Amino acid sequence: MALDMSRSPSDRPRPLLAYDELTLLAFISGGVLLVLALSRHFRDRDFDIFYASVVNLAQHADPYGGRLGAFNTNPPHLAGLMLPLSAFTLTAAYWIWTAISLAAILAAAFIARRARTLALTRGIGAVFLAYSGTFYQLAGGQVAWLLALPMTLAWAGGPTLASGFLVGCCATVKPFLFLFGLYFLWRRQWRSVAGFAAGSLLTLGIGIAALGWPVYRSWAGALGRLNTAFLYSNGSIYGIVAKVSQPEGLNLLGAVTARGIWFLASAVVGAMALWALRGREHHDLEWAIVVLTALLISPLGQPYYLALALGPLWTVLPRMAWPRWGLGVLALFWWPNLLTSPDVPTKLWQLIPYNLMALGLISLWAILLFAGIPPARDDGEATSTASSLPPPLRRSW
Repeated sequence: MALDMSRSPSDRPRPLLAYDELTLLAFISGGVLLVLALSRHFRDRDFDIFYASVVNLAQHADPYGGRLGAFNTNPPHLAGLMLPLSAFTLTAAYWIWTAISLAAILAAAFIARRARTLALTRGIGAVFLAYSGTFYQLAGGQVAWLLALPMTLAWAGGPTLASGFLVGCCATVKPFLFLFGLYFLWRRQWRSVAGFAAGSLLTLGIGIAALGWPVYRSWAGALGRLNTAFLYSNGSIYGIVAKVSQPEGLNLLGAVTARGIWFLASAVVGAMALWALRGREHHDLEWAIVVLTALLISPLGQPYYLALALGPLWTVLPRMAWPRWGLGVLALFWWPNLLTSPDVPTKLWQLIPYNLMALGLISLWAILLFAGIPPARDDGEATSTASSLPPPLRRSW
């Protein structure tokens, strides 16, 4: 992905919007969305669902019962971790959870910056604000930023027992991360494999021992009942299939055919990722690709889960010029939401704008697969990214 350095910066054609103008636009629009996310109470937001399960658990009732608890897809041990929030009102609990999540993502950013000597530029801050995952995290009170901290620690630690343990713990909360277990096996990172197995088994074991098997059986029943693939923010392949096949969508395919297409497409995505990585070893790029692949093949690939690849993406993306990757992932920012209102006017509208999030994730995944990032010298060696880049690329990040 070499830049054309044969001409001086002043001779190169000026883009339609300069870097500074794009940064200012992203800051303004992202700031507006941030205020909306924190000031508006969304009816039955995800945190309300989590809170209902926590309150049920505190009252020794089924966490997955009731009007809101029935929609919770998170495991019982996460509800147990959030149990202290039941002592507060819903509003107070939301703000406490938001403060915890913000502290976690800031700590993850600090760890990533220290691990790879990364540059914190105006552009990075602007994109973080304008990114739809930031809005969904704050407006919905998601768990992604909390999990970003152990995942960043695991990535920065390299192929160690502790890193595998942290990923294993996170995988019991978000099962799409179990793909990392296969990745560790494929790379023959045996310490990570052992840590991954220990982390996942220990977390589940403690949860079952503390909360009881019936609670986990109820969780499994909730997962079987719910159909969240149709959500317009779902960026997974199954989300596309759901919008084409389900009665709420185009209703063009039968359930068996749709599931078969999902399995086949997921196998193709997995095979392409394996093929792209087999000839090179680059710790940062591989972690980013594994997270993206997991989100694409998962039934539910929400954009805010890209926070789990904060360190790898922050390391890899600044090494590419903006036109090479930025235009392909514009669907991951907030402005496509203007086209994806829950009030769907036509079925054609539903087919294209409702899949913008998935198209953005697919674009980012494909760009990472074929980016041609040079191999890392050592998994444990810090890579000074920003300082080694030419000035124009450092500005375009």
